[in-house]
Amino acid sequence: MINNPCGLCGKFRSTGSTKTHQIDTQNMSNSLAVLFYLKDKRLDKNGKAGLYLRLTVNGQRSVISLHRKIDPEKWDSRMNKLKGKGIEAEELNRFMATVRHRINKIHNELVEEGEFFTVHDVKDKFSGNDKRVKMLLELFDEHNQQMKKLIGIEFALGTYKRYHTTRNHVAEFIKTEQSKSDIPIRDVDLKFIKGFEYFLKTTKECNHTQH
Repeated sequence: MINNPCGLCGKFRSTGSTKTHQIDTQNMSNSLAVLFYLKDKRLDKNGKAGLYLRLTVNGQRSVISLHRKIDPEKWDSRMNKLKGKGIEAEELNRFMATVRHRINKIHNELVEEGEFFTVHDVKDKFSGNDKRVKMLLELFDEHNQQMKKLIGIEFALGTYKRYHTTRNHVAEFIKTEQSKSDIPIRDVDLKFIKGFEYFLKTTKECNHTQH
């Protein structure tokens, strides 16, 4: 977790070739793109390429292997299906239609829940690894609640207040800069930390010497 609240102003310190076809939908400002493609530079001993699914949600991408092998010569990238009307083509095209339907259903369910979600949530639900995303402010609140119980035992009241102030500054930064109520903890990167530092210095007038 990000540490080092400073003074009354909490402060963070930074301690191959593809054949494609894309379908886009827009639902309640949560954009979804579903893309099937072949990794045709990674052929197996039979000359077949793996079929992959690329998901894009609000600009974030994630890739899923569909564990199917296809002869690149039979792949129709323009029509997004296997060429021909044989059993192999019918089975694969039906399989891809089912995958697309499942992805759209998962995406719609997440939108209807009204909670923030990412492309990883869609992927996890599809793959059966549905684990709730760890959110930054949620973890901050858990940390501060535990700290509050230890006031006078391990922490001084002033230390708790500084962490509480830090949490509020983070919430304001997220709302101001990203128009969100919270973000996944995995989205806290160097860019986020630098942006928060700048926010504290310019908006909250917090600097290294404040206590």
